[in-house]
Amino acid sequence: MNVEKLMQAEASFLHRFPNGFDDPGMEKIKKKHNVDKIAEFAHQNLTLANFNRPEFIVETVHKIVSRSSMVSRFEKPKFKNFVSCLNSHEKQALADIKKRVSPSLSPNNAALSGFMMSSM
Repeated sequence: MNVEKLMQAEASFLHRFPNGFDDPGMEKIKKKHNVDKIAEFAHQNLTLANFNRPEFIVETVHKIVSRSSMVSRFEKPKFKNFVSCLNSHEKQALADIKKRVSPSLSPNNAALSGFMMSSM
């Protein structure tokens, strides 16, 4: 990943939308891409309690990717094939990594805040 380009893109985005995804200019875009609906799905399913169920986490991530309009229709089947080829240890590793990189996750049924934004 080119971190420099990522930082430039972030700066450009924040220049255009100072309040980030909560900026009023993002409302039309968010509705078009069902961001709130998918984020709510992630919030309900990617909870700390569910991370001990790697099959469920992998299936949830697959559903999020397949429902996202920000993921190419050509990449969705590739991701589905990737997920279907994972063995139980690899599914556990995927769940562990998602849990570890999710600092907003807390024991009180909190969800993976911003999951969709990090996945897009």
